[in-house]
Amino acid sequence: MKFSIVTVCLNSADTIRQTIESVVHQQNENIEYIIIDGGSTDGTVDIIKEYGDEISFWVSEKDNGLYDAMNKGIVKASGDVISLLNSDDWYEPNILERVKEYFETYKVDMVCGSIRNILDNEEFGITAPRYDLGELHLRVQCMPPALFCRKSVYDQIGLFNTEFKITSDFEWEMKVWQTGLSCYNAADIFTNFRLSGTSGQRKYLAMLENYEIAKRYLTPKYQKEVDTFYSERLESCFYEQSFEEQLKNIDKNVLLNIFGDEELYIWGTGIQGALCLHTMEQLELKCAGFVDNDKRKWNSKIKNYLIYEPVKLDKSIKICIAAREYNTQIKEQLVDLGYLPDRYVEFSEVMKQAVMKETGIRYMVD
Repeated sequence: MKFSIVTVCLNSADTIRQTIESVVHQQNENIEYIIIDGGSTDGTVDIIKEYGDEISFWVSEKDNGLYDAMNKGIVKASGDVISLLNSDDWYEPNILERVKEYFETYKVDMVCGSIRNILDNEEFGITAPRYDLGELHLRVQCMPPALFCRKSVYDQIGLFNTEFKITSDFEWEMKVWQTGLSCYNAADIFTNFRLSGTSGQRKYLAMLENYEIAKRYLTPKYQKEVDTFYSERLESCFYEQSFEEQLKNIDKNVLLNIFGDEELYIWGTGIQGALCLHTMEQLELKCAGFVDNDKRKWNSKIKNYLIYEPVKLDKSIKICIAAREYNTQIKEQLVDLGYLPDRYVEFSEVMKQAVMKETGIRYMVD
């Protein structure tokens, strides 16, 4: 089995060496490594040249965005299995051999592994694949940095649609879902993923693209689910965008008054949990630990903070909910567990209230 690994990059001098070395040091020798650079000016190309003997093909030229660059790499690939590795992420050692075993054992079209999230050069939890092609998911979560596809998948589905500049991979996943291809979800950690500071504006635009894609592929049959799902998330992303723009002008005491002065347990160990912790650290608030419903995470740690099982916590503690997708369900669970309303706050609502208080703007999306 031959692997084609494609890395696209632009001005990635700070991180691409680790990316390249994670590929060329794999024990599997049947690797074709392709790098598509968008015309870097920061020394990225010099680093690529250092590994010239171990890179099958590379080019540095202007492209028409991320997905255009990915398409170039996929077209160039000649392997049986293709994977897209970001220029600021890196593979675990010898993971390609494990992936090969999964393909040979389960005879599937795709294999998706877990991702280790990295925040400020420290581990921030593990994201496991939730890729179920047999069910509707408004946001199919195949996690491209940990996804390996047979070349035949691209031959059947096609390349990324460059009409979408931020979330074309979501549109591609929708086509996969409709086609009914098979995927094996592996518990193994395949890839280390840096949680970057994606701008609020970009999140909002990404959500708009996702909404357009979902309407295109899921309506009219799922019209109600699509509209409900995205109306809530678009509003959240909209005020996050404004919050980011206004943060430097907001009196921190406004946030402190909303959060309160107690130690907080953060409910949610995903990206929102990371953002919540980062905000709390900036405000010098005390984090007592994390809470999560995933029993696989209980008693493990994130940045030296223990992850607790919800039912084992004292009802007098204060919780900050940082799992936006599940805010409603978590609040209902807290009520069922006996928590009073003053014992929890929502991270997203704290952000929203702070911006509205400082700017007088109400954040609503038409």
